[in-house]
Amino acid sequence: MRSYMTGRFRLVSLLLVAAFGVPVLFAAPASADQPYSISEAYHDAFASWEFPQPDGSLKRVVVDAMPAARSSDISLLFASYIEFDSSGAIVHQIRAINAEMPKGQLHLYGTVERAKLLTSAPAIECAFRIPFPDPDPLPAGCSLTTLVIDLSWAGLPPYSRVHSVEHFVGVGEHCHINSSLSLQSRYNAVASGTVSAGSLEFTGGESSSFATIGKTALNYSEHGDCLVD
Repeated sequence: MRSYMTGRFRLVSLLLVAAFGVPVLFAAPASADQPYSISEAYHDAFASWEFPQPDGSLKRVVVDAMPAARSSDISLLFASYIEFDSSGAIVHQIRAINAEMPKGQLHLYGTVERAKLLTSAPAIECAFRIPFPDPDPLPAGCSLTTLVIDLSWAGLPPYSRVHSVEHFVGVGEHCHINSSLSLQSRYNAVASGTVSAGSLEFTGGESSSFATIGKTALNYSEHGDCLVD
């Protein structure tokens, strides 16, 4: 039963990613003879910029900040700047290399109406696609730098909210299952501000090409001796 419910929440999370651009995180399952629960709550602010060039090349900036609102000390930051030539090959990339961001650097206001992010992160810079995961030691031709991010989001209509609560008897002795999923999202947001590294400023103060802000809360628990499929 547990594997079915976990898979079900994973399916819901994929649908939420497709609809709103907001992922859902899952805790690792407990052992079969122990009480099992998931409790996750976090905020998310995503923004991307695309700057097509006259020669057919493209510059792209992506920032995704996801600090946990409770139950975790880990806050994630994904940020990168990429230049593509006219054939689509990467000729310049800068990517944050420490995905953990100190808490308190992303703030959401109201019903996900506004967001503010001010942070910096160590980054790696290469004249080609940076291998993933972060390479150690640095490949030849790469160097270390710092990405500085100072962005503000404005959440525009429509406002979307998903809320689901379930209580039912599962398979097993005295097995009761409770689950809830709540999502608030502005998937038509606009971000503006600066993303820079040293003297290079990548966004130039331009409004984002695409942005979202959201809050997600997930709770799932089993009580009793629930059987695992």
